[in-house]
Amino acid sequence: MKVLVVDDDAHIQRLYREELQGEGYEVLIAGTGEEALRLFEN
Repeated sequence: MKVLVVDDDAHIQRLYREELQGEGYEVLIAGTGEEALRLFEN
């Protein structure tokens, strides 16, 4: 299962990635809403 995390803080992005990957999720990270929409549409 994929999870899309949207946050502009690199530290928070890293925390979410590590935690969610540890739970077995595929993590996609976006720093902006525009980037998140692009990732979501793909």
